[in-house]
Amino acid sequence: MWRGLFQLIWRYNNAKTDEAVVSFRGTVNIQNWVTDINFFQMPFPYASNGAQVHRGFYETYMAVEAQTMGALNQILKYHPRAKIILTGHSLGAALATFAAVHLRLEAKIPAKDITFYTFGSPRTGNQAWADFFYSLYPAGQTQRVVHYNDIVPHLPQSTFGFTHIGDEVWFNKNSNTDVTYVICENHPGVKEDMGCSSSIFFNGVEEHLHYMGKAMHEMCIHPQVASNQIQGEFLKSQ
Repeated sequence: MWRGLFQLIWRYNNAKTDEAVVSFRGTVNIQNWVTDINFFQMPFPYASNGAQVHRGFYETYMAVEAQTMGALNQILKYHPRAKIILTGHSLGAALATFAAVHLRLEAKIPAKDITFYTFGSPRTGNQAWADFFYSLYPAGQTQRVVHYNDIVPHLPQSTFGFTHIGDEVWFNKNSNTDVTYVICENHPGVKEDMGCSSSIFFNGVEEHLHYMGKAMHEMCIHPQVASNQIQGEFLKSQ
């Protein structure tokens, strides 16, 4: 759906929580994606501090923004107190990053009502972009999970002017069951901390496809089936 991507918007409710989950799926063919990734940047239209973002990632996000925000607004219309959990894997993590910013700027949702974390995220922009992000989300509120030597978080390379946002939660064992991790914090105005996954040789494709013992590329079902299920669950929740 929408250039091969699928976003899942779901309302979860129990005695303790009332949450809307927005999750962006990653690319299906990771090897082709790594080979074809480009390094072109463009100005981020909402920032005046020189923020530059990855053109392809941002244009892909804008292609799905209307559908994403429309579905989320429909949920929030009936559940205005719902907190938002925003996440994504691979290319979907990049899209989730832009969605996090648009939720603050356009939807005017307070940062305290948004939980944001990603898996295997590529870099999405330059240092000014990261600083702009931190003006919307306090440092320490955003986490990006990296599985051992997953190759994607190291793309595009920092030598081309790209940097990460958020603290890195690095699962530093080559295992699908060992949940040992370390955290490298990142802060506004400071270059990306290279002490976690950047401290080892990174060429992992299988590591990118598996997080916490789960095959990420097998976790999504056909978009139309999922869409029907979501609509059914949404109607039942009213």
